[in-house]
Amino acid sequence: MPPSRSLQRTYALWVTVLILAPLLAWFAVEIRAQQASILESRVEVLQAFGDLLVARVEEGCDGVALQGLLERFEGEHPELDILLLDDQLTVLAATEADWLGRPWDEAGDEEEIWRVVRGEEDRPWALDSHDGVPVLELTLAVHDARGAVAAVHVAESQDTLLREVRAAWMRQGFFAAGLLVALAALVMGLTHRLILRRVVRLELRMRQTGWLPEAVRIGGGNELDALGVALEALLVAIADRTRELEGALAERGRLLVQVEGFNAQLTAEVEAARAEIVAMQAELVKRERLAAMGELSGALAHEIRNPLQIIRGTAELVRRRHPEAAEGLSDVIGEVLRLNDMVTRLLQFTRPLDLRAAPFSAHRMVTRAVQELPALPLLEQRCPPELEGYGDELLLGRVLVNLLQNAAEAGAEHLILRVERGHDRWSIAVTDDGEGIDEEDVTRLFTPFFTRKPAGTGLGLAFSRKVVEEHRGRIEVSSQRGKGTTMTVVLPVG
Repeated sequence: MPPSRSLQRTYALWVTVLILAPLLAWFAVEIRAQQASILESRVEVLQAFGDLLVARVEEGCDGVALQGLLERFEGEHPELDILLLDDQLTVLAATEADWLGRPWDEAGDEEEIWRVVRGEEDRPWALDSHDGVPVLELTLAVHDARGAVAAVHVAESQDTLLREVRAAWMRQGFFAAGLLVALAALVMGLTHRLILRRVVRLELRMRQTGWLPEAVRIGGGNELDALGVALEALLVAIADRTRELEGALAERGRLLVQVEGFNAQLTAEVEAARAEIVAMQAELVKRERLAAMGELSGALAHEIRNPLQIIRGTAELVRRRHPEAAEGLSDVIGEVLRLNDMVTRLLQFTRPLDLRAAPFSAHRMVTRAVQELPALPLLEQRCPPELEGYGDELLLGRVLVNLLQNAAEAGAEHLILRVERGHDRWSIAVTDDGEGIDEEDVTRLFTPFFTRKPAGTGLGLAFSRKVVEEHRGRIEVSSQRGKGTTMTVVLPVG
């Protein structure tokens, strides 16, 4: 149901009051101005009559002539009371015969009249009363050479003044009322057109948006009440929709986070699987290569070892029979042993390792490795006697021998061997002060058959890395040319 128009009536009342207040103030000021103007006009009329009488008296008119003049004035202006006073304030002539011969004692203003007569005070007009009748009076001093008349007193009933004032009040009242009605109608019309109608239209349009619940009804009140209820319902609906949207956005954000987490996890798993596949492919290629090398090495070892045994046996037989050729034959036998050692190393590298991992004494492993290499330079050992390692002691001992031997062959004068154990790792580090390794050679150190030594096979470090990797560890190399090298074997515990 449409809202009531009580706001328009209320607004009309307030507009009327707000317009009426300054209008009444203006009306009061205007009436006072009108009264002053009317009073001034009547005073001017009395002044004209008074001046005329004063002029006649001063011209020398006698009492009879003046009385005749006053009677004529009374016939023409019955509303005027005119008195001529002598220097004793006795009435010499008057428009009213009752005043003749009477002393002036009206309203107790004799003293004021005396001051006018003596010229001590200018009293052109005053509001007074004659025999209880309110009048507007004017008293003028007369300079009569004969001294018969001393003052002229002209009075007019205030009824004339009041009639003119009431007429002015009526005119101003009608004008003010018309102005009030016109202004109120104009303001209310403009307000209704520019404000109230738009408020109603705004409330209807809010309903047409579909955001306001159908249950919201305006049972009474004015346009602003209707708009307030509609706005409140609209704000509630917007708040509800906002909460729903925030919930949906939060759910969407949660789902996005889950999807992003799933994608990240899936990506990580894919990358890990890819890396594992690549590592497995590399391991398979490596194993296939090693298997092929193993088969080839086994065949070659069989084909090479038999002739080597024959050469060695023959050389030893000839050396016993011909001692004079013992030096040359010893060189032959030494080369045969070197070739046999190379074949053995090749077989060790290509054959699968049979790990027998178990806890062991790291100090014992170090002692055996050092004893196997008596020609080592100055060696500083840092291995606690109670330290325990884990792995295949024999294979790891071979790795340590290879590291010490490479350090000694690098021209080192001082070696440091450190064995340490942490929470889940233990390590073997060999540091030398030798010539160091070129940067481009560091990445090729563990490649089979790569060596910078004239008599080297290039299999020692390759075999060492194979053993370490079988233990799920790694070998780290840190070297600086001319300052030495550190090789660290890092192995898991258990």
